[in-house]
Amino acid sequence: MDGAGFNSKGTISTDVTTAYPLTFQNFNIEENASYFVKVIGGGGIYYFNKCNIKNSDYGLFYANSSTHIVSIKESTIEGCDYAVNFTSCNTVTLEKATMTNCKYGIFTQNKGVRTFNVRECNIEAEYPICVYVTGTALQTFNFEGENTLTGEVDLGNYGKLVLTKATSTLAAEADLGVITTVDGCTVTYQNGVYSVVPANVKNSNTGKMYATIQEAIDDAASGNTLVLLENVTVNVNDEAMSTLPAL
Repeated sequence: MDGAGFNSKGTISTDVTTAYPLTFQNFNIEENASYFVKVIGGGGIYYFNKCNIKNSDYGLFYANSSTHIVSIKESTIEGCDYAVNFTSCNTVTLEKATMTNCKYGIFTQNKGVRTFNVRECNIEAEYPICVYVTGTALQTFNFEGENTLTGEVDLGNYGKLVLTKATSTLAAEADLGVITTVDGCTVTYQNGVYSVVPANVKNSNTGKMYATIQEAIDDAASGNTLVLLENVTVNVNDEAMSTLPAL
């Protein structure tokens, strides 16, 4: 379905139970009273390309039932309460999407979304990510490229942020527990940005890896063993931790 760049209003409600995709592209939506597309039945695959919505009570997409796949590319959501809202979905891909001046950017609840793939996105909202208190399943946010989350990130009990490539970065608030799946690497946080760096120290008791010895020491418990990847081992106890020089 092609909006041809014209300004539009209204809500498209779908009840799709097959695996055939529905594509929406080149839509401009303004001052809408509800979501642009609202899934009221299970199943379905939805693609959004170059869709823009602004100054609306809600946002681009709402899935209140099990949905297979959602892809949102090169789209802008501005001035909406809920940019996108999911209660149950397998995989969501956001690529070169921008959300600004929203209350909630990515909002999930109940079973939420198993996997979010976020690539080159800028999400500015009061809550750029919110895994609502009714969330009941692990929800993984995989980041590729340069991404920005501006606002308070609320991961609840089930949200997890992951940098999946050596070149992945995430500009966001501190203490979000960001991890990486890149072999032999860990995540560092400097100047408001999470990035992937080679790991130089491993805590053999916890399996956690660190970029610097000082980070490893600061996070270690008494009796833990820190292993340098140069095959040098440091045994950490209360006395050793107090006398090791800061690096």
